[in-house]
Amino acid sequence: MYQAHVRKLLVQEIINDELPLSSLEQKGIHEFMKAVCPTVQIPSHETIRSDCVQLFLDEKLKLKRFIKNMNQRVCLTLDTWSPNQYVNYLCVSAHFIDNDWDKHKKILSFTPILSDDGEEIGKAVEKCLHDWEIDNVLTISAGNSSSNDVVINYIKERLTNTVLDGKFLHSRCLIDGLNNMVKAVLNEYDDSFKRVRAAVLYVRQSSARTNNFRKCAKESGIDFNHFMCLDFPNKWICTFGMLFTSENYEEAFSMFEIKDPRYRNYMEETCGVPDHDDWENARKMSYILRDCIVLAENIFGFATSDKYFLNLSHIYYKFQNLAKSADTKTNLMALKMREKYNEYWGNMKELNMLTCVASVLDPSKTGTTQPNEIFQERSKKRKLDVEGNVESETELDRYLNEDLVTKEDDFDILIWWKNNSERFPILSKIAKDVLAIPLTAVRSMCAFKATNGNLLHDSRSSLPPPIVEALVCIEDWRDKSQKRKKGGRSCS
Repeated sequence: MYQAHVRKLLVQEIINDELPLSSLEQKGIHEFMKAVCPTVQIPSHETIRSDCVQLFLDEKLKLKRFIKNMNQRVCLTLDTWSPNQYVNYLCVSAHFIDNDWDKHKKILSFTPILSDDGEEIGKAVEKCLHDWEIDNVLTISAGNSSSNDVVINYIKERLTNTVLDGKFLHSRCLIDGLNNMVKAVLNEYDDSFKRVRAAVLYVRQSSARTNNFRKCAKESGIDFNHFMCLDFPNKWICTFGMLFTSENYEEAFSMFEIKDPRYRNYMEETCGVPDHDDWENARKMSYILRDCIVLAENIFGFATSDKYFLNLSHIYYKFQNLAKSADTKTNLMALKMREKYNEYWGNMKELNMLTCVASVLDPSKTGTTQPNEIFQERSKKRKLDVEGNVESETELDRYLNEDLVTKEDDFDILIWWKNNSERFPILSKIAKDVLAIPLTAVRSMCAFKATNGNLLHDSRSSLPPPIVEALVCIEDWRDKSQKRKKGGRSCS
């Protein structure tokens, strides 16, 4: 019994601290255990693997029963993780609100995919849903690429219990849209930013150059607390850091060019020396990216879908105002982003109306828009007769005609609906469905930083896929703080 307890504790320690399975084979561990408890044997690498998989299967069965007994619709997010250049993992997560009105996000599967082919991903999602015996999917959020459209259409054709025949199955990811807007401008001014990046790289390549450059900055009278940093490919928050820190050193670069003739030779052989126009582009872009970071942080900070249109309007009005700027560069950059916004969200007919319903179900913002289609379907699900439907219509009218709730700082929309579910039995069921719709398919702000939240630890990326899935899922499921969680896991 004691030996079994030790094995269980070791598995928990490996999962909690993301330790490599091989850590138990280190000589020091064996010597320590031999000294403090000679009767306990350190299990082998293979035994710990087996214990991890068994724990995964046990916990999976518990979660599967919980979801099934809850009898509630789930929303899916599809995300890809890239532990190395050879394999990508598809992460399928379920978002739902349980019978106690607690919001959950649980990873259902974490499996390797050979390509980004839409049908292949669709088959992987289908297999996951079949494995979990889930058919009551409300929405799927997976970005806006053509591949994802194929995925969602593939799943839509195979689901039999969708709302309004899957009319609103696809929920567009706010972060994916913002990401596309940012990339459009970065690509437009790519030549400028390449020159800035190359200049920063040249200085940062040796301590001698860095010290020489710092002297130039001091002689130029530049007093700036943040020294220049390099960015990472496709990480626009890192690009913001590079542009923001480097544009302050424009004069220092001019002096450095005089004192280090190899600098000009190096730059001319690569992409050219950055001129004043390039630094102005960097300056304006860093200003816009700073606003984008705030917008992204706000999106990750909200847990329920009633804030979808609030965040969407924040994005729209931010770039609408910037497009009116008297500064020509800022104006052009903002217009480019607004153009991308219109491609993504410009057609109101393509917006997911379930997020509109979620906004209506915010008791502090109810208006005259009535979610009649959704309401009627939910009424039919409850097998109401004609008289019951009339009464149900009154329930909707009664809710819409009530005085708006005054929001306090600690207002929790889920608690409000929990406390008012007896007054609005059908609407509360709809609320439990639609308020679970995630605002983004991206897991956290880490996905845009150098410390990529989508990268597996090196010690795990080389493990067999079933072991990887077991470790990732167990770690996700054990995190009880995800109830009413605001924001993503720390990226620091």
